[in-house]
Amino acid sequence: MKYQPTALCMVLVAAASTAQAQSSVTIYGNVDAAITHVNLGNSQSMNALYSGVGPGGRLGFRGSEDLGDGLSANFVMESGIAADTGTYQQGGIAFGRQMWVGLGSRSGGWNLSAGRQYSPMALSLVNADTQGNAYWGNLLSVGNGVYQAPSATGADPGFQASGRVSNSLATSWSRSGLTLRGMLGAGDENSRKTGQLASASITYEANGLMVTAAATRVRQFAKDIAADAAPAWQNEWMAGASYDFGLAKLFAGYYQFNPSETNKTITAATWTKTASWWLGGRIPMPVGTLMVQSLQTTFTYPQASNGRGNTLSMVYDYPLSKRTALYASVAHLRNNAKGVSVLYGAVPILNYPAVAGTDVKAYSVGLRHSF
Repeated sequence: MKYQPTALCMVLVAAASTAQAQSSVTIYGNVDAAITHVNLGNSQSMNALYSGVGPGGRLGFRGSEDLGDGLSANFVMESGIAADTGTYQQGGIAFGRQMWVGLGSRSGGWNLSAGRQYSPMALSLVNADTQGNAYWGNLLSVGNGVYQAPSATGADPGFQASGRVSNSLATSWSRSGLTLRGMLGAGDENSRKTGQLASASITYEANGLMVTAAATRVRQFAKDIAADAAPAWQNEWMAGASYDFGLAKLFAGYYQFNPSETNKTITAATWTKTASWWLGGRIPMPVGTLMVQSLQTTFTYPQASNGRGNTLSMVYDYPLSKRTALYASVAHLRNNAKGVSVLYGAVPILNYPAVAGTDVKAYSVGLRHSF
């Protein structure tokens, strides 16, 4: 018996094909490894193979489904994976870099998402960083995601807050070069309201100019205070800009963090505020890109003179292909007697927990491949 497809069958097949075309999932990632020499002062030095000196190693899944009328459902699941050991980074969290689901509108220019996400503050710092939060001496060294919940571990909602924020709702709106972002975080999700967060930013980009500003208020997290203590608010803000002159793209900015002194024992070694400024340039070369940045962080102490850490970094990124590059990254951090600055790559961190007065030098030659 010969089969004749009915009109209904043909419609269903066409509808299935259309639905498949309207939904997509992309697998992407980055593998980075660097041979590194580190000098921590006082004749302390070591050689190591680090993963994530350049852009952090990752394996990610990104998906989108067209819901019609310009509306789409979106998700990102992104793991940080160390190339040197094959283990999870970000405190051992399976999807510690990002894990969120949301809705977006192409026509309206807005997105709404829920999960573990980058905060508006973190995204503004990335935009204002000469090195894009990668290589030794990038802006992770200002302390965003480090100082706000210092006792949190990978199993805690406060881990890496207020850079990556768990239990959060985020929204953004973009049009004509202007982007507004907002975020609310539930923190530890308890009746004490520890770790609750509110963050917002504004960014404008046009004709080679970028300006951005962001602010965050976050309550102390449970791990940082006594079990019966009411969490106090902590505040941070930043402003940054860049301009592409053609021969070079210049970056500059300022960041400040004010932790609360409530629920703490204040000693001569307790700093009560940090303030950071930076200036850098990204210079196109005949082949590759040269990046140079100077960063200074000041620590205010109530019972002593201020601490200060100065970092000078230089990176040369040499592309071998569209997806593969060699790089050299060098940075020198100098702390005065009260300075407790740290030195960050995209993932590894040196002088943490910080020892006052420690000078750090790091030299890396690395290979990165993205897919």
